[in-house]
Amino acid sequence: MLLVSALLAAASSLLPWIRVQCASLFGDYVGPPGWQSSGGFTCLCTCALVAIMTFAETPTKQPQEAVRPACLLLVVLTVLAFGLQWRDGPGHLGGVSASWTGAFWLVVASLPALLTACVARAANPSSRRAVTEL
Repeated sequence: MLLVSALLAAASSLLPWIRVQCASLFGDYVGPPGWQSSGGFTCLCTCALVAIMTFAETPTKQPQEAVRPACLLLVVLTVLAFGLQWRDGPGHLGGVSASWTGAFWLVVASLPALLTACVARAANPSSRRAVTEL
């Protein structure tokens, strides 16, 4: 669940997060990729880093005790940055009201799953499950 949600959130950050709200009136225009916003860039970088750190984690106790809380910290910071992005709303695109795209809503769905997986892993730092078993 951790790897899937992290990769989905990172991949969704590469797609546009906003589009023109009334496409029938103004044309179907989309904004820049999500990573060009502060919340999107944080989401892209930290989700990719969490996935890399999870792949690099060895089944010994010391790396797990270091990697798992670090992943949790990164995901909490990502959720906060993304929450601020969401709170600010989609804004305007070319002077026209914008709305969120499906890529944005995919991040909304994947970040809680990522946070849940990181909390579960950090709560049990001594488990011996390898990443390939997940």
